[in-house]
Amino acid sequence: MNGLGWLLMLRVVAAPGDAGPESTLQASTPVSRELDRCLDHAVKELGMSAKQVEKERRWKIGPQFLHPSIAPAGTLGVEMKAGEQETLVEVTARWPGGAKEPAVEAELEARITAIASKLAQMCGVIAPKVRCTLSDAGAPPGGCKGR
Repeated sequence: MNGLGWLLMLRVVAAPGDAGPESTLQASTPVSRELDRCLDHAVKELGMSAKQVEKERRWKIGPQFLHPSIAPAGTLGVEMKAGEQETLVEVTARWPGGAKEPAVEAELEARITAIASKLAQMCGVIAPKVRCTLSDAGAPPGGCKGR
């Protein structure tokens, strides 16, 4: 087998089990408990091909928002975490490897912050305060570049 053959074989063998570091982009916003009851319905209303995970308040979002051509093996989800006085809406995108080039990263940030913001607005929050963080390939989370 020539050098190219070995390289291709190594790539095929290493790829499935090679998780490596992944990047996480997250947008979150609080919604008061009084307005919380509409959040699950709001996820469906946004038309994101959302699939609820069991009976939890977690949703897997369809690939059109984090397309495989942009983030191969990437995932996008929404989760509602209930607290005593408010529910935290978290929109999280994950993909293997580091942050994307600046223009793509800005688009991804805009999409996930828009999703978090629209969910809160649909449930009565007039001006949602969305926090955006990026963890580049497993590094500690920092602020998003666009926010």
